[in-house]
Amino acid sequence: MKLFVTIFLSLLIATGASAEQTPKQVLTQAFKSHEEKNFAAALEKFNKFVELAGEEPTMQKYKKKTLGLIERIEKMQRRESEKRKAAANSKPSNRWELKNKCHLAKPQWPYYTVHSGEDEVAKKRRWLAELENNHKELNLTYEQCPQEKELKAEILNNIKDTIVRRARRKCESSGAGSYTSNTEYSLRKIDENIKRYNIDINKCPKEKRAIARIVSAIEHQKRAIGRLYEREQKEAQEEANKRTNAKGVAQGTIYPDVIESAGAKTGKAHLIKSHHNVGGLP
Repeated sequence: MKLFVTIFLSLLIATGASAEQTPKQVLTQAFKSHEEKNFAAALEKFNKFVELAGEEPTMQKYKKKTLGLIERIEKMQRRESEKRKAAANSKPSNRWELKNKCHLAKPQWPYYTVHSGEDEVAKKRRWLAELENNHKELNLTYEQCPQEKELKAEILNNIKDTIVRRARRKCESSGAGSYTSNTEYSLRKIDENIKRYNIDINKCPKEKRAIARIVSAIEHQKRAIGRLYEREQKEAQEEANKRTNAKGVAQGTIYPDVIESAGAKTGKAHLIKSHHNVGGLP
């Protein structure tokens, strides 16, 4: 069977299979499922390929061989079904028979991702669902099958770890933990990332704490600047009170600058403009 599948795929590639053609895409996916021994999924995809191929001349040789594969898979599934029914109606007389019956309940296709491109969490859940159905069909409990019970617990833990890891990665994409400067620019970038990746920040406690720290630091800076301004104003007022001829307090820096635009007739600038509160002279 493996040799036939290899030759079939080689023929498919040799004829210049195009990735844009839907029938050949489906056929490739079917063979991947077949290699994983997920015969139920392979049968579904093989049937879909036959339906899509229709009467197209270039697909007929593949269609003929696919129909042969479908027949073999259906025959194998009937044999497996009969075996399960016989096992369900029989009581194991010793531990070896019980072990074989437990092994029969375990799906033969791998629960881990090989190369099918399927989401690993969805694939593991589907595998566990099939395991549950097989146990019910064979009238088995997990107490009778300790190895399958341990495997189920291990897969559930893997699913949980994967979900937590994905959630952690999504939270990290907000960038809340990567900004070291406590500025409004940091907050703006974090807000943009939260909207872009559709992040629920309430599910990201670490990032939520980082955002609260940045907000608190910005507010502290603003309060410090406000206190400094009030202190300087107070000192300026006290200095003004000492001067008998002072009439007010002015804040800021003013310096003159010649207006760049010149007069239309003379070509010379004749006005002066003032800059207020500049950070330094040009």
